[in-house]
Amino acid sequence: IPATFDNVISVGAYDMNLNRADFEPQNYNSQNLLISSNFGGSVDIWAPGKDIPVHLYNNRKTTSRPLMTTVSGTSFAAPIVAGWLL
Repeated sequence: IPATFDNVISVGAYDMNLNRADFEPQNYNSQNLLISSNFGGSVDIWAPGKDIPVHLYNNRKTTSRPLMTTVSGTSFAAPIVAGWLL
């Protein structure tokens, strides 16, 4: 597991209630395993990672306008930690 390697910062994601985030739509993958944040003793730090507001652009249109939506995942919690560490 990469999170257990030396010199690695493992990031967990939490939701607005400070609970470990689980990620929609179904919360379960094809093997019926819950899709959720990293967890356990190998997590070094937690950051918001559920329903993070973002602007998305459709680059296929010449006059694109940003779409406000939300995204979830440790992929969105990790940059928050990286910014905090700088």
